[in-house]
Amino acid sequence: MNLIVGCPSSISRFFGKAILGLIQAFSINWIYFEIDGDGLYVHAIRRSIYTSLLWVSVHLPFIMSFVLSSAALSRLVIAHDCRDASVEDLVDVYAANSLEQIDVGLRWYYCVGMGVALASMSMFPTAMMLATS
Repeated sequence: MNLIVGCPSSISRFFGKAILGLIQAFSINWIYFEIDGDGLYVHAIRRSIYTSLLWVSVHLPFIMSFVLSSAALSRLVIAHDCRDASVEDLVDVYAANSLEQIDVGLRWYYCVGMGVALASMSMFPTAMMLATS
């Protein structure tokens, strides 16, 4: 099934993976700022030293893991690992970097990075709840 009418299916494969990556990035961005702008009078950073330390220290693993999963996703999108995806349909710069098979380490980087990012994001409401008490 083609996602783009009139295009070969291999372009649709790359396009589909890119769109799924954008949806993930948008969703995490939405969750992050929805939690941050929760209508609190005083933010967790300004509430107390404990909520401030929790808020700041949770950001380090969140940012590091999110960058790790994003870097892995950039390699996953241009991989021609599908039967229908042809490397000839990519621009020369991406065709040179395209992988025929996705390495196990790359899959681990993406999955663990996304998992740690989501687990870190679960600590943000804790800091906000502590800020309200």
